[in-house]
Amino acid sequence: MIVVSWGNLHNLWMLFLAVFLIALVWWKYLSRNKLAILLNKHGSLLRHFSAMRNVVKASLSSIAILFLFLALLHPKWGVVEEVVEQEGRDLFIALDVSRSMLTQDVTPDRLSCAKQALKSLINQLATDRVGLIIFSEKARVYCPLTQDKELIQLFLDQIDHTTIGAGTTLLDQPVQLTIEQCKRTPDKKSRLLVLVTDGEDFSKSLEALKKQAKEVGLTILVIGIGTCEGGPIPLYDEQGKRAGYVKDKKDQVVISQLHQEGLRSLTQETGGAVIFVQNNQVDMREIVHKIEQFEKERQGERAFASLQEQYPWFLLISFICFLIEWLL
Repeated sequence: MIVVSWGNLHNLWMLFLAVFLIALVWWKYLSRNKLAILLNKHGSLLRHFSAMRNVVKASLSSIAILFLFLALLHPKWGVVEEVVEQEGRDLFIALDVSRSMLTQDVTPDRLSCAKQALKSLINQLATDRVGLIIFSEKARVYCPLTQDKELIQLFLDQIDHTTIGAGTTLLDQPVQLTIEQCKRTPDKKSRLLVLVTDGEDFSKSLEALKKQAKEVGLTILVIGIGTCEGGPIPLYDEQGKRAGYVKDKKDQVVISQLHQEGLRSLTQETGGAVIFVQNNQVDMREIVHKIEQFEKERQGERAFASLQEQYPWFLLISFICFLIEWLL
């Protein structure tokens, strides 16, 4: 069974023009035929008139107009496989899933805002491979490196308050994990980590890891989520309903704030960049621009299957019909 696809259905409105032109052709034929019959009533005035030739000419013009219209719709069928050599960069994204990311000092909360920012970023990375890491007290690879942007976004959609870790935030964990990944591929030129967090950190080895990151050529880019004023950290029960707020040992509500200076320090050590997201208007241009400065590397070949364009054949048939009609 042949599957036909139409590449330019927005030209479908031209069907009315095609019908009008075909109707005009046949109206012209009928008018000429009536006039010829009237003038040639006694069979002597128009000796070279041929009704059959006019029918053929009108039919050829109609077919030519029809095939020209179909060509404008770009018909496609027949699968064509094309192997393309791809180039890009390997990029790890580390998303903070600690309890403070549920703070609602940004709308609707830090975690949701972070996911929206990451989706915006991923959509702007054409051929780069992206891997997703989630962390709180520990870091783990949530989705390995892939060029499938829809798969990454599917994994992002699965992250919610049920994914949130119960402990504190250790920023050294995703950095350490990414450094380990870099050491497994020593031939890679571009090593990038995008850290998405509110900056709260209780780790003790982050300073040492900054130097290690610089040694292995890892550039850390940061997307800071939240506000300096901060807000309380909500707690949720098993049904997803709010059950209160996180409190300290003195039974005081804990206020979680964005730690801008710590995040700036993290990027300066490795030559990265930082942006702060405090509302739903997410602008990833600075991060994307920084990523694009890194050299692309060969990432193997990828086969693409597509339907073959057939409109040249329709144009050829249309041209031949017009040519024959003109010669008759």
